[in-house]
Amino acid sequence: MIGNLARAAVAAGAVAALRMLYRALRQDRTPIPERALVSDGDYARVSGLEIHFRREGTGPPIVLAPGMLGSAQTWAPLSELLRDSFTVYSVDPPGSGLSDKPNDLDYSPAAQGKLLSCFVDEVCREPVILVAASTAAATAIEAALISPENFKRIVLISPVLDLPNGPVALSRNSWGFARAFDFVLSSRRILGGIMGRLAVDPSAAADTIADSLYLQARTPGYVKALIATIDELQNHDWRGSLDRVAVPLTIVFGAGDPIVRSSAFRTLTKNGRSIRFSVLPRCGHFPELECPNRIAALIRMPTGEDTSPAEE
Repeated sequence: MIGNLARAAVAAGAVAALRMLYRALRQDRTPIPERALVSDGDYARVSGLEIHFRREGTGPPIVLAPGMLGSAQTWAPLSELLRDSFTVYSVDPPGSGLSDKPNDLDYSPAAQGKLLSCFVDEVCREPVILVAASTAAATAIEAALISPENFKRIVLISPVLDLPNGPVALSRNSWGFARAFDFVLSSRRILGGIMGRLAVDPSAAADTIADSLYLQARTPGYVKALIATIDELQNHDWRGSLDRVAVPLTIVFGAGDPIVRSSAFRTLTKNGRSIRFSVLPRCGHFPELECPNRIAALIRMPTGEDTSPAEE
């Protein structure tokens, strides 16, 4: 009898410990107002979707498009440096931030590129400099192929243009995979640890990205949109698309980026392409947050200088 009580007490203790650990990792999931992501943004209806963006400054237009880890708010350090010289549009692509996230939307780079081009037509109404981070690089390239006249220049930061097929491809449609994503995205502690491995200085950039993900995950439809975006990038032929882009390109890498390596893009210079490569020391996957001053300087650089040799 005593033995059974002891085993029951141990089991109850184990369950209580697991519940405490679970609650420590999975933080408060109480719904929050979506506008907590960005408090001073605007909305435009583009191709039937509500697209959220933040407009600052005056001058020639620049559009900032975040990757699937970020949102309009993650551009704040860079937009603050640019708004004295440019009209800066920090955009939430469909499926991210405060923009619409319909479950049946086509999240392929081609479809997202078309929406981005329509945004430039309908909101900016003149050719822009397009700055795209991480997975938004594929969208930027497709937009340039659809409407090259809409873009003066394209700056790709840490471009993730495809993803290898692997375990994600086998389980992306499963209930368990979606629940795992939801669990990770609901924990500020887990997100901070993961993002810290992608940044050279995790104290600032990683925290900003983790906060963005944590807040976005609490908006309806974000997890499904994120999984759909990953799925589409696994089927994307980035090199064939890049070879056809006529718009001048600047491609920026962080020297400490564990995801994107500049060596994968070096063959693009062999055909006399108008491409400038910049490899930034002391930066990881988020140069726009880790060294916004350097990114701002590259954006301000005259287009004609983009043909200079690659930096190492």
